[in-house]
Amino acid sequence: MSLFEKRDKKRVAIEKEYIALLKKEEQFNQKALKAQSPHWKAELEKKLLKGIYQTAIGYGFTYDSTEERLFILRMMAAAQRNG
Repeated sequence: MSLFEKRDKKRVAIEKEYIALLKKEEQFNQKALKAQSPHWKAELEKKLLKGIYQTAIGYGFTYDSTEERLFILRMMAAAQRNG
């Protein structure tokens, strides 16, 4: 076995180990993101909807029924669309 073949085998082994490590790191990051997502997402939704509902009340629009809330959400979706 030549010196180059030994180096190639070592390089391949190191690359495999590196790829396995990257996969583990990605899995760890995904688990951490899932654990944190509900907290900040819920806070964002609360703040965003609170501001929208306060604006609606300021213009005399109530949001007591489900239909009125859906109307507000549809208006937000329409504002986000292009074209």
